[in-house]
Amino acid sequence: MRLHHLLAATAVLACATGCTVNSNRALPTGALPAPGRAVLVYGVGLAVPWSGTQFPLEMVAYDIDRQQIDGDCFRFNRTAARIAALPSGVRHVAFDVVPGYYTLSPFLPVPSPARDSAFHVPAGATVYVGDFIYQAGNRVALVRDFLASKAAIFQALPHLDPRMVAATPLAIAPARMFMCTP
Repeated sequence: MRLHHLLAATAVLACATGCTVNSNRALPTGALPAPGRAVLVYGVGLAVPWSGTQFPLEMVAYDIDRQQIDGDCFRFNRTAARIAALPSGVRHVAFDVVPGYYTLSPFLPVPSPARDSAFHVPAGATVYVGDFIYQAGNRVALVRDFLASKAAIFQALPHLDPRMVAATPLAIAPARMFMCTP
């Protein structure tokens, strides 16, 4: 009987936490794409201090056909980068991701024109989106200068595929948030 209660409690907790399954994972030094997967690369930086202890930035899988986030409270593919709250240059990050389209998360607590774009990350490719920079006026800009950023990217992530390409933005309807409730 106790095992039954333990299993029931575990199931309720797993469902209540929401957004439990994420098939993407960070690649601290970069890597080549695994079969059937892709690598998503971007930078995060601050031009001015952030009010919290860490600045959060997420990209989320986006369904082009439905024009919305590809996922729900139980399955939600995303990437998450956190950097210190004080300006200190751009930190480049890489993620092993499910191939598809990615956009800036609607859960980001500041506005950004980058929410109007999605970026295709095809299977077998390593794709650089750009550098997301938090700026004065409480907004995030997307700086897309692949050639200027390339050396810094490979210094931070030396195991990336040298055939990395710059993503081409595709205009989209901005992704909308969803709410998970128990």
